Amino acid sequence: MAYVDCAPALAQDAAPAEGASNGNSAAIVVTARRRAEVLTEVPATVSVVDGAMLRDQGISNIREIVGLVPNAVIQDSANGLNTFINIRGMQLVNTQAEPNVGVYRNGLYAGGHRQSLGAQVDIERIEVLRGPQGGFYGRSSLGGTVDLIATMPKAEFGGYVRASYGSYHRSEFEGAINVPLSDNVAVRLTGWHFNQTRAEMKNETLEEYIGRMTDKGIRGTLKANLTPDFTIQALAEYQEYDGPSLISFAPNGITGNGLTFQPSKHETYSSVFRDTTSVSAKSNAYFFLKAEYDPGFATFALNGSYREYRFNATYDLDQTDLGPPYNVKGVASPRDKVEDTYVEALITSNQDGAFTWMLGASYFKEDYAYDVHSDYILNVDAVTGLPLGLGVQTVPVGSPKPGTTIRTDSRSVFATAAYDITDQLTLSGGLRYNSDRKQLTFLSGIEPIANPTLAYVANAAFSSTFPTYNLNSEKTFNFTSPTVTLRYMPSKDLNFYFTYGTGFRPGAFNLTPVSAETIPYDEETAKNFEVGFRANLMDGKLAINGALFYMPQNNVLVTQSTPLAQSYYANVGSSKTKGLELEILARPTSWLSGGVSLGLLNARFDKATVNAGRPNAFVLDDKLLPYTRRGSINAMFNVDAPMTDSLDFVASGVFRFEWGGVLGDYVGVSEPYPAYNKIDLQAGLQLQNKTRLTVGVKNLLDEHVPQFYFYNGAQTVTPGRTFSIDLSHRF
Repeated sequence: MAYVDCAPALAQDAAPAEGASNGNSAAIVVTARRRAEVLTEVPATVSVVDGAMLRDQGISNIREIVGLVPNAVIQDSANGLNTFINIRGMQLVNTQAEPNVGVYRNGLYAGGHRQSLGAQVDIERIEVLRGPQGGFYGRSSLGGTVDLIATMPKAEFGGYVRASYGSYHRSEFEGAINVPLSDNVAVRLTGWHFNQTRAEMKNETLEEYIGRMTDKGIRGTLKANLTPDFTIQALAEYQEYDGPSLISFAPNGITGNGLTFQPSKHETYSSVFRDTTSVSAKSNAYFFLKAEYDPGFATFALNGSYREYRFNATYDLDQTDLGPPYNVKGVASPRDKVEDTYVEALITSNQDGAFTWMLGASYFKEDYAYDVHSDYILNVDAVTGLPLGLGVQTVPVGSPKPGTTIRTDSRSVFATAAYDITDQLTLSGGLRYNSDRKQLTFLSGIEPIANPTLAYVANAAFSSTFPTYNLNSEKTFNFTSPTVTLRYMPSKDLNFYFTYGTGFRPGAFNLTPVSAETIPYDEETAKNFEVGFRANLMDGKLAINGALFYMPQNNVLVTQSTPLAQSYYANVGSSKTKGLELEILARPTSWLSGGVSLGLLNARFDKATVNAGRPNAFVLDDKLLPYTRRGSINAMFNVDAPMTDSLDFVASGVFRFEWGGVLGDYVGVSEPYPAYNKIDLQAGLQLQNKTRLTVGVKNLLDEHVPQFYFYNGAQTVTPGRTFSIDLSHRF
């Protein structure tokens, strides 16, 4: 079962059976503050999702996982490039920007650009920290931090297998085996293959399903206690994903994309009309090594990771089936490659005394090659009225063109300390200095064209949309992040805290610029003032926690546009966010657990203006931050009721209700964010606490709620209702 924030009674700990949950609240340990500590004692809003629950309920999609957390929403980018995680109104607004939520894997930073998260398989737990985390986690942790913690090898033999089949011919197979090689060395091998041959949306023009997908991968992990004081952990993973690149439909027709004006056939979320296929392919190779030496007075750790991400796609840029001679036809074919290297050194004092501390330094390097080919097919005769004879021609243009790269070098040093003023009162704090240097090589414009008449036409049609650049730019972003926390614990089960924290997201570069001056933009910063409590009551059968927070943010990054409807990203001003989070979780009996959580958010611009100083300037003062919900309610239950000595009835349900907010950027599109009800149910039987057979439904009400609006009238929506049958076995 999932536990969110202070739900220790529902958490997973090391258990005799692979993935089983023992509900021992006193034993639950998290690493949210970069060291192991009991969840109830953490003076921060930490949401934890249990990996065993995810596997039992067939949840591997990061959207569904984040959907268990209050004041957190997620939208995939429209073309599948990024996963946009929005916590407390802090969102990723640009596929070229760094994220506003730091993503980590087993405590190590997992990358800047292109956080496109695939299936989460064989996960021990996921820890989500809400609010700026610059002191403990550094760069990009403006809205919070998500730490994906894979299951590491254990000392006993075990594992699991799982198979599922459901709607749209979707099949899922995954499994893991844990093998101890000796008393001190163990390995674990995990693999998965998800496949779907049909989908809810069909391209009627090409007679193909948009949404067909394959996600497959393999992971190997090792844990070795080389001496009583020296431990190493290693992980190597490779994952491939093939699926759609653009899932959109235009219920009222395509009204224009900056280049053309086109009507379109009536489309629904199940039927669209495109004359270009929508396909993408992603691959992720990831490796980390963690070495830890503990002589007694302190722990010395040296950690490193490497990630290589590749992406390529083809999609219909104008999102219609109307080709020449009716329009300027666009086919976008982006190809990206991202390489990340991360190294970190930590020295952590032992936790026995009244004064504890941690010192660290880290280095992050990223090489990001952005390679986009956009071929616009022109019927010159029809479009321009020029002399006949050119016919249909292909004009390669791009912004950016192949050869565009971004190099990031990031260095940080940090220190944290805590002092027990009394047995109940603890003062802690931290300080981190981060310096990011970014170097851009940028190429943009129209490729040389041999035909002089066509060259003239191409320049007349595209030179303002795709200006010609061949330039280099460099910028350094420095930030110091202090944190201070005061915690009062009158008992081991009751925790009151006040915390002040800061966070920042490094600046970056526009890769769809309209002038050289618009290419760079500055870093965003945020502060967080928060009071909260945690309560573990009735011997772990009831957990309650809550938090009130106030978060001012500066240099907010949003979309701006030119009179020609070209868009780019710029810092426009400040915002203020106020919110409340409350969770109540309970295990009233040995076979029933559940809970409810509430998140309320008032995230508004304070002083901000889009296109300042221009005729199309637009004041954003007191307007809601886009793509942010005003509120969310989560409710969940889990049943594991014995029917006989060896057979249990199992059932679970997750309900989420989201409301309020604005979709769009106030410049091109701005619409109310419709409310969303999502109900997932599952029921079945479990034999001898090992073999589990269930049937389930997701999105029971079959609601399709818009998640992204295009300027041309197209939109993306939440997936519809699906059914599945699931069989798993632990050994």
